[in-house]
Amino acid sequence: MQTTEPPPAGPAAPHVSDLPKIEELRNRTEAYVREQPVKAVSIALGAGVLLAGLPIFSLFGGIVRMILGLLRPLLLVLGALKLYEEYQKRHADDESDAPSQNGSRED
Repeated sequence: MQTTEPPPAGPAAPHVSDLPKIEELRNRTEAYVREQPVKAVSIALGAGVLLAGLPIFSLFGGIVRMILGLLRPLLLVLGALKLYEEYQKRHADDESDAPSQNGSRED
């Protein structure tokens, strides 16, 4: 009776034994391009047009524009919070420095 290990969960890193397969695929691709260059260029051109038509770059650009658009209001809010914290700090310092003489002040 033979025991086999269960396959690893999730995508695994390329194993050393996969390198000959990659090398073989590269060699086969190179041979195909040498045998049929027009067909290979046509396939590459078609793949390029297909990839250019996908909205990946548009989506990425939209996300970047959205982040940059939200950056100004975010910085404004953070600046206002810092001003408020500084005001609270100075107001607390002023109260602690004020004399506690039964409410009378010298003019």
